[in-house]
Amino acid sequence: MSTASLNGKEIYYEVIGDGFPLVIINGITENIDSWQVVANNLSQHFQLILFDYRYLNNNSEAIPSDMDIHYLADDVLALMNHLDIEEAHILGYGMGGFVAQDFVINFPDRVKKLILEGTASSLSFRNKKLLQSFLKLYNQNIDKETWI
Repeated sequence: MSTASLNGKEIYYEVIGDGFPLVIINGITENIDSWQVVANNLSQHFQLILFDYRYLNNNSEAIPSDMDIHYLADDVLALMNHLDIEEAHILGYGMGGFVAQDFVINFPDRVKKLILEGTASSLSFRNKKLLQSFLKLYNQNIDKETWI
């Protein structure tokens, strides 16, 4: 696993395989390891770009209250720039689907195809409350392995 300092934070990432880049954006409770089940097959056709969100998974910092999807979409752009990737397929799963949609809206020239899985086009009131509750619990000194 590699790290890059992007937007002032360390981002953990992996590049696997050759071919056209496929950036995979996790759900909130996933990390790089979540994709290992399919990584070998996908990497035979694509150059997979897997990464962990800032503040989550391999980082022990608290998540700031002003954190939002735009920050995470900017991290995707910064990672693509760091890896000299001009255009990629973007796959967003769960919360990663919100990040992927924000990314394609703001950087459409960087996206060849958008793939959304298990996500929605907007955050409902219920989902906003669930996300806020998750972030609140995550910032309390709990065992992060419980969630990730």
